[in-house]
Amino acid sequence: MPKYYMTFGAGQALEGYVLPIQAKDKNRARAYMQEQFNNHYCTSYSEREWANYKKQATQYCFPIEKELDTIILSEE
Repeated sequence: MPKYYMTFGAGQALEGYVLPIQAKDKNRARAYMQEQFNNHYCTSYSEREWANYKKQATQYCFPIEKELDTIILSEE
């Protein structure tokens, strides 16, 4: 299953963290975030998008979010 990376924005309880989620697709990962955090998360990235984000952040010395433990969702 692919992995998606969910970030939390400024002022949110998990600000500065990213939550990796393995799910059958991005819609399922986003649905999980909605169930667990309502609208209290910021952005979702695919594995490729997250890798590009981290590369750019490193290049420009931006802080990279701390990674939480991966959530694995069943293929419902």
